[in-house]
Amino acid sequence: MADVFESEPDEVLLARLSRKDPEAVDALYSRYGRTAFALAYRVLGSPEAAEDAVQEAFLSVWRAAGTYQAARGSARG
Repeated sequence: MADVFESEPDEVLLARLSRKDPEAVDALYSRYGRTAFALAYRVLGSPEAAEDAVQEAFLSVWRAAGTYQAARGSARG
């Protein structure tokens, strides 16, 4: 089912996340997980540390999705 959500805009996925829809976080992870890992790895220099950082980042998105305000910036950021 996450495949269905992968084509939805980030803002729609964040709205679903605010309702604690796990398929929305799966879709966002599919979209941005590799990029987030690459950035974390570049900064941290360790694959284990990068995995932990990405996991923590997506957990933060899960917890705070209801606070997202489009006027303050893009969902991608």
